[in-house]
Amino acid sequence: MSDPASEDRPSSTVRPALVTLVNDVDELTAELLAGFPSRRDLLRWEQRAVVRTLGEIDPEFWGVLGRQMRTGARADEREGAMLAALLDASARTRPVSEDAAETYRERVVSNILIPAFHGAFRELRKSATEYVGAGQGDVTTHDPTSQRHIAMRPALTEIDEWQEQALGMVLDGFDERASILEWASVLELASHGEAERALASRCYHEQAMARAFTGGEETRVVREVFAARKLIPAFHDGVRTLANRAGEEAQRDDKSGGEDPYA
Repeated sequence: MSDPASEDRPSSTVRPALVTLVNDVDELTAELLAGFPSRRDLLRWEQRAVVRTLGEIDPEFWGVLGRQMRTGARADEREGAMLAALLDASARTRPVSEDAAETYRERVVSNILIPAFHGAFRELRKSATEYVGAGQGDVTTHDPTSQRHIAMRPALTEIDEWQEQALGMVLDGFDERASILEWASVLELASHGEAERALASRCYHEQAMARAFTGGEETRVVREVFAARKLIPAFHDGVRTLANRAGEEAQRDDKSGGEDPYA
């Protein structure tokens, strides 16, 4: 399948925020269709998708996907058929034919990502600034391909960075229990205050969760399940709350370089 981002398209710097959104969703689509080399990579994609679709992905999808991640004693008990289809052949432990996996991933794009993109586009168009006269001559700060901020909204880029940090801390695990308390502040910023009220406190006080957070590689699967079921939905709610208040700013990036109801 050809990369839609590589096709010839009209160049546009008049409403760059909308084109930036299109480019981000194209990238998410390509990664999803290729399959993910690990559950960690899938979780990182989920986090990025939450922000780059402005929280427009159906929240039930995150719930279904979270239930597909499990903590079974055996590797083949840790993933449902849906999760297996999203992983590439090298990562999945459940037998799924490659044709079936590719078909399923295409359905997720069609049934989940495209409607979310439509919703995000309609939401963003309400406030997308039109830069009259932009694009004439050299590349300007309004070139969609050179934008530093997601949808040209610094607040979205900021929450994306906090979410990446909060998720990475959990997936890596903590050296000591007290670090969970430090993570609590990051979680508030990452979820824009939408995480469960006592979530971080429970992770600290409950013995089983504290062991999972500080257990290293042996409890990695538990932390992945926690991230899928608790963090991604909280990130989603935070972005939904924030998205309508994020203002546009042009700034160039100077760097070079259960049963699945959606099948």
